[in-house]
Amino acid sequence: MANLISSSARTKISSIFSDLHQTFGQTITVYKESRKTIVAQTPQYNAIYRNAGSTSTNEVKTVVKRSIVARIKYINGDEEFLEDSNSSIKVPQGSVRIKVKSDDADFIKEAERIRFDGVTYDITSDKLGIGPFAPEYYSFLLTPIDEDAW
Repeated sequence: MANLISSSARTKISSIFSDLHQTFGQTITVYKESRKTIVAQTPQYNAIYRNAGSTSTNEVKTVVKRSIVARIKYINGDEEFLEDSNSSIKVPQGSVRIKVKSDDADFIKEAERIRFDGVTYDITSDKLGIGPFAPEYYSFLLTPIDEDAW
């Protein structure tokens, strides 16, 4: 079957979407699950059995974070609904929808929280592919969380 849009036109359209993303994108900070590093005081320490005789160990948590460029849409919880063919869901007040590049979406998929504009958000949806020909960007729904929980 013949393509209605030539490959050069597809490339140009993809380039336009990339320019749009860079122009209207905002930097967000994504926090991934902490890494635990066990530091043994002695070479006789066995991490599997957690014993080394009388020596002690220290567990060090390292926060893994990454700055990502995302397009952000602020959702008015009183007016907007997420509509499906079977139901409609009212989103919480202060929710946002972000769109990120595909390589950043994989990092966000494993993340715990996202922070920007002084607010911390929880990821409440799976990634949804967006693109005119193939998924080049992915969308996530975020809801604000209480910062005291972290």
